[in-house]
Amino acid sequence: MRKVYSIADNIVSPLGMDSSTNWDNVLKGATGVKANNKPSIHLKNFYASSLEENNLDDTLKGSIDTTVYTKLEKMFVLSISSAAKKCEIDLTSSGTLFVFSSTKGNIDILDKTATSNIPTDRLNLMTMAKSVTSFFKNPNKPVVISNACISGVLAIITGSSYIREGLYEKVVVAGGDIISEFTISGFNSLQALSQNVCKPFDKSRDGINLGEACATVILSATPQSNSSDIEIKGGATSNDANHISGPSRTGDGLTLAINNALLYSRMTYSDIGYISAHGTATLYNDEMEAKAFNSSGLSETPVNSLKGYFGHTLGAAGVLETILAMLSVKEQKVVASRGYNEHGVSLPLQVVKENKAVSFTNCIKTASGFGGCNAALVLSKNG
Repeated sequence: MRKVYSIADNIVSPLGMDSSTNWDNVLKGATGVKANNKPSIHLKNFYASSLEENNLDDTLKGSIDTTVYTKLEKMFVLSISSAAKKCEIDLTSSGTLFVFSSTKGNIDILDKTATSNIPTDRLNLMTMAKSVTSFFKNPNKPVVISNACISGVLAIITGSSYIREGLYEKVVVAGGDIISEFTISGFNSLQALSQNVCKPFDKSRDGINLGEACATVILSATPQSNSSDIEIKGGATSNDANHISGPSRTGDGLTLAINNALLYSRMTYSDIGYISAHGTATLYNDEMEAKAFNSSGLSETPVNSLKGYFGHTLGAAGVLETILAMLSVKEQKVVASRGYNEHGVSLPLQVVKENKAVSFTNCIKTASGFGGCNAALVLSKNG
């Protein structure tokens, strides 16, 4: 069975239009989360990380007709184009597959005052995906992964499987979501939104911030010639079927995903040097993850959450946070879990309080979501 490598990536977010700028801003402790007031959203002064569409249009000027694509589609085009420039890839080849992850896609089409020129059928996730692959003239039918907040991690696991089985030489995995009245009002109805920048794993945490971003990882069966590429060692998913929105009280589902990912990767917990957690800063999610990490033997492993920098970017989160985990492996640095000051879960965790140099070869990225879904992905330094 073939190995899988990440050979290029890109992040488009409020903290930058490329991965290195986002990484640098995270190292500086910057956050895109701030108080927002948007005419299209009834809730006022909600804390979120939003990307200005004008900045997006300016960046894309001359390369795309910005009037015929939605905000999310433009984010996908920019992120994929930028990642593709970093590696040898033919986006028009039948040997290249596109895999998209999103929870809501072009949800802003519901507001016809803002998107009157966009056909309503682009609300369909597959139609949205086809509009992007058509831009790149890719002949294959795209794959769309939409499984709540594990979508991005699951998309990378899925894309890796296509390469391992020899079905494709390269897979473009792109995850994205935007902020909308639908998502803000939905999480607000669950009383899950924080009134400040979120604080994962902290004693005073009171909920999430939403965010919008797009992130792309290009997977390949062969590393680049000058490779410092990260190998995707293995991943696994599970579903504890606990509740439509509430996470498991025991963490057994995430524990199963972690243990299976390690088993598939032929590793044990002692091989893992860092955990990039889901860390939404809700009371129940962070507690569930703490139980799962302890059950998996990872209570002494450095762990952080990136939600304090980007907010929860939904379908983009798993891809974006995997890219930053890969940069952590490459740079041998673990960044602070922004917002964490006082331990706020019932079991011990080594939550990272400040940026620090750490020597490690392997890390694990976890994600959990509505409906009891869980995912874990093991990443390793190549060579």
